[in-house]
Amino acid sequence: MNSPPWPNYQDDYRPLIELAKTRGIPVIAANVPRRAAAAVAMANRISPKVIGEDRLFLPQKVHLDAREYRKRFMTSIVEMPHHTPMKGMNVNGLYKAQVLKDAVMAASLETLLDRRILFCCGHFHSDYRLGIPYQLQKNHPALKIAGDRLSSSLEELPMKDRSRVADFIWLES
Repeated sequence: MNSPPWPNYQDDYRPLIELAKTRGIPVIAANVPRRAAAAVAMANRISPKVIGEDRLFLPQKVHLDAREYRKRFMTSIVEMPHHTPMKGMNVNGLYKAQVLKDAVMAASLETLLDRRILFCCGHFHSDYRLGIPYQLQKNHPALKIAGDRLSSSLEELPMKDRSRVADFIWLES
């Protein structure tokens, strides 16, 4: 299945993809189609019926019980500018769509858990070992996961969060 690249693909993802290609390193696309996440957001429900033709991406388990993740998600919605289209939508549906994305990305990694994986995603999907790491850990409690965070500066992270947000913080110059 083809999907249009994100607007930041050229700068943020393409160099890594090209490096993987030249080294013969496998690359997978892990996200659920946007239309499936949008359907979940609108219906405020995760089910094969809601997702329709994209139900083949639906993992066996979607864990909606991460309280800290839900709190962080709701805070991020409140902090969004008022003109953002998501502002007028049902926040519970938006949260379920976010968790669906995490669960699908986690499920796409499950066949690779016998090797080391470098998985690149937006920071909200992995900060504080929530999102994708949470979904993986719930399904595979013995799995060892190290999280990285790429940041332009540490000042954006409160001091109390710097040691919790990730195992490694990479500062870009």
